[in-house]
Amino acid sequence: MGILGSIMDIGHTTGPLFSGIVAYYLGYGVSFAGAALVLVAAAIVFRFSVVRQKKGDSIAKQS
Repeated sequence: MGILGSIMDIGHTTGPLFSGIVAYYLGYGVSFAGAALVLVAAAIVFRFSVVRQKKGDSIAKQS
């Protein structure tokens, strides 16, 4: 939990900081578009990294 918590804290700190800097220099539209691109990229990575189970299969059978 310590490493995960540290990573989350870094993200919670640097995300708004970086977005604020981008919004200051390039405007709010660019800042929100950048955040949207990051979220879409994360959704695509998540979609292709999740393994689907067939009906009737259980987690116990796979290991």
